[in-house]
Amino acid sequence: MAKNGAHSDGQFDSAYGLRQMPNPMPGKWVKRDPSTGRFKATKEAGGSFKHIRRER
Repeated sequence: MAKNGAHSDGQFDSAYGLRQMPNPMPGKWVKRDPSTGRFKATKEAGGSFKHIRRER
């Protein structure tokens, strides 16, 4: 029978530390690395990224 892995299995390690913020011009969400300040990705579909914290 299949089992769910532990929560610490590294599933979201690539998203650790990233933040997201809405881009007001096109109205899309953008992922940003807070340590470097560089933008990582823009979400083309509606809604925000899953498992990424929002910037304030």
